[in-house]
Amino acid sequence: MKKINVIIRVTEAGNLSTVIVRLFKAEVEAKSDVGGDAYLMDMIAAVDKYSAALTTAIKADKASSNLDIADTKRDEIIRQLNAAVTGYANLPLPSLQNAATLLLDILTKYKGITSESYARESSLIKSLLEDLSAPDAKNAISALQGIGELVSALTAAQNEFDQVNDAFNAATALKTESASSLKKPLLACINDTLVPYLTAMNLVKPAIYGEFISKVENEITRANQTVAKRRNRGPADSEREASV
Repeated sequence: MKKINVIIRVTEAGNLSTVIVRLFKAEVEAKSDVGGDAYLMDMIAAVDKYSAALTTAIKADKASSNLDIADTKRDEIIRQLNAAVTGYANLPLPSLQNAATLLLDILTKYKGITSESYARESSLIKSLLEDLSAPDAKNAISALQGIGELVSALTAAQNEFDQVNDAFNAATALKTESASSLKKPLLACINDTLVPYLTAMNLVKPAIYGEFISKVENEITRANQTVAKRRNRGPADSEREASV
């Protein structure tokens, strides 16, 4: 019985371990001899522990990535807003210039906002939106085509960031270790303990363990094939796959 390729991605290792645990739990529910194997149960419990921790860590990493994306989105809208208002301020049309100058004075107060920390930027954006909701600012916004849409987009982007930030905080509150650091002990549980034991049981009690082992082996083979296909595509994939 082959072991798991150690350069498997953390997400794939998490998915594979989850399936292995699920296959064993099905044996327990069926009250089979495999499900009643106390030694095997202890090994699966260890796999389950690392698998659950890895899943939590992956979710936290994903939440962090989503936070970066949400921040980039609001930063881009702020840049577009500044560029649009500045453009209007440079037009030789007094009515547009006056409205743009008023808004530009407000935006200037928040210069450098996109380089602030996430929390600080959120606070400043909410303050900016409050300033832009003042009567004179609203009149100026309505006089400039497209500016109202950008302000609305910024409001939506900030609300989205707040939601993503809440999800990030919830995910990281449960995270104890990084996903990459958890992959090694998880693979050790499977490759150095579970696989050798199942290989032995397949030799001495194939009638009892054969079907379960076949299912586990198929999942490991499928995961290893995925790694092999990715490596064949080029060195770039091989260099990054173990940490994704």
